[in-house]
Amino acid sequence: MRMEEHPFALNFINSIIKTQMRNSNLCQIGRNPRFFMRSEAKTFDGAVQTWPGFFTSSWIFQRGLYLIIDNISKNLSVDNCLQLINDQMERFRQKRQRYHNHVPKTSEFQKAVVDEFKGAIVMAMYGHHKTYKVSNVRFDMCPETCNFEQGEAGTTISMASYFRQQYNMQIREMSQPLFEIKQKRQNIYLPPEFTMLVGIPQKVRENKKTVAQMRQSLFQKPQDRIHSIQQLNKMIAQ
Repeated sequence: MRMEEHPFALNFINSIIKTQMRNSNLCQIGRNPRFFMRSEAKTFDGAVQTWPGFFTSSWIFQRGLYLIIDNISKNLSVDNCLQLINDQMERFRQKRQRYHNHVPKTSEFQKAVVDEFKGAIVMAMYGHHKTYKVSNVRFDMCPETCNFEQGEAGTTISMASYFRQQYNMQIREMSQPLFEIKQKRQNIYLPPEFTMLVGIPQKVRENKKTVAQMRQSLFQKPQDRIHSIQQLNKMIAQ
């Protein structure tokens, strides 16, 4: 049987490429073969950063193996999502006091945060940097009271203990709300402190000059694109 006819050949080759990419200085975000150069990130307005990266895909044809590489980028918030939530609440408070001359109620603060983050994509700052879609912001839950079962034995563990044991990360704000993520089997909950917003934060979107600068930075000359892809090929071949 020829290589291109083997049912597991493509998966095997993709696995090798992913391993080589992970062993380099590139950072994988999500499960898809998208890898980014965190060290080459550009920061705009002190609030959003653009990570340049690559998308890879391999195909087997009759003439042999073909590796497809393309340049991509990812926009991420500089601050973690808990800081963004606090900023959002402070901007909302100032706006209400300026135009309505009263301090908003707690429920109004919470609604403003839910409206901002519901449906947003966030990236975990641990593990393989998986991305999640926020379905809700739960102000009735917090790391201090959130417990769940772990392992086959079903041992109960607190959220704070889990992150400390698994990732050596200490939750600083135990009363912060939690992001609710809908899953097929059961929902999961993430502390905003350990996530980053994927995309452009609201206060940056309102700055047309900064948005224009970000768009300009994404355009690469053909020779620059070719050079970066050649450098990646060298990294994979090592």
